[in-house]
Amino acid sequence: MYFLKLLFSSIGAVFKAIGNATRSIWEPVWQGMAAMFKFQQDEVKRPLIVLISILVIVGSLVSIFLSQRRRSVKINLKPFEHLGVVMGEKVIALDDNNGPVVLWRMKSQVKIPVVDVPIKYFKDALDKKGLELIMEENVINAGQPPLMVPDMMMGGMAGDKFLALLNKYPNAGVLVLFGNTPYLTDEQLRSLPQHRPKVFVVAMHDLPRKSLFENGIIQAAIVPRFQQPPAGGNTNEPQTSTDWFDRYYMVVDPQTASTLPW
Repeated sequence: MYFLKLLFSSIGAVFKAIGNATRSIWEPVWQGMAAMFKFQQDEVKRPLIVLISILVIVGSLVSIFLSQRRRSVKINLKPFEHLGVVMGEKVIALDDNNGPVVLWRMKSQVKIPVVDVPIKYFKDALDKKGLELIMEENVINAGQPPLMVPDMMMGGMAGDKFLALLNKYPNAGVLVLFGNTPYLTDEQLRSLPQHRPKVFVVAMHDLPRKSLFENGIIQAAIVPRFQQPPAGGNTNEPQTSTDWFDRYYMVVDPQTASTLPW
């Protein structure tokens, strides 16, 4: 009760202060309007003062809200642009029979620039080369966490989904898994089709296992950099696609898979 009394007293004091501050401004206006339209000043003055006071308070609250609102964070998309460029270069080099390229990705119902941008630049690279691109997209429902998607396992791809893709596109040149590393059981390893496309992984979170390279399942992968950039690298802002790529990513293949932590 004491808090409510204090609150109402404070509100009353604010209205009174606003009324006193605006009285000297509006008093001549009320007198002129009363003389012109023949009404008593108090009939209109009190409601209008209350209305003006409310508008002033609302305006102040809106001003405070806008001033305190967090500014949107601007993302530097340069690393992701050049990720797409290098993706294109590596996949084109891997696709020695110029077969169609299949790109599998998780797709959200909302735009995610760090995913959409590299794929755009990847598509542009394949278009210039004249390679066919087939998109395989698993759409995530709005608000559905990635780890709750059936095809996802701790940031990777379930083995049965991976096998289904290999069997669906046996004549593809390269199967690109964007953002996902396949997880295979021993039984699924024995079920791998003999005739299958080369596999290129772009690992955004989880690093692929060495065994995937040793067993010839993955031919190459782009992973977040876990080693120092090449010696002599420029410490200033990157200038070329190679500079941008080398700062944030690295390529792993069967010859360098031994550097992986597991």
